[in-house]
Amino acid sequence: VKSSRALVYAFAKDFLSGEGDVMRHLGHLGYVLEWEQAPLEEFSFEVTNIKVDLTDGIRLAHLFDVMVKPVAPLKDTLRLPVVAKMQKLHNVKTALKAFSQVGVTFAGIKGGLKAKDVVEAHREKTMAMLWRVVAHFTLRDLIDEPALKTETARLKAARGETSGADASATVMYFN
Repeated sequence: VKSSRALVYAFAKDFLSGEGDVMRHLGHLGYVLEWEQAPLEEFSFEVTNIKVDLTDGIRLAHLFDVMVKPVAPLKDTLRLPVVAKMQKLHNVKTALKAFSQVGVTFAGIKGGLKAKDVVEAHREKTMAMLWRVVAHFTLRDLIDEPALKTETARLKAARGETSGADASATVMYFN
């Protein structure tokens, strides 16, 4: 049952067979049944198979909403329910664009990353995309950047390298 109206009709069919149009009777009493379950309210966001679970873009949009906490949830812009490839492409493009707008870079993924790659379940590119998202949002929390710069400069000095001792290339994920 996906709506309050459907619930009342199902109940009336089984228990109030001679009552006529139950919705009209409820309307005369001032009851308006408007609740309807949205497709995402019953959706399981758990990823159990990385090859197929991300292909519709819904879980990617949910990941964006969890990581970024935007004012307007990205999930509200998706095309639902997802039954066609064009809807999947739209949803994945929307998620990838949103990640790019907050600074996640997908440059350097071999062959480039396109929404089509995720929709067609290209496992290596999907994993590379997920790694970029994880690196962007969590590496700053896991690594002490000043200590990394100091250690990199120390190692370069020990090897006799003088150029680039500031370790700026080492922390490219932090910028």
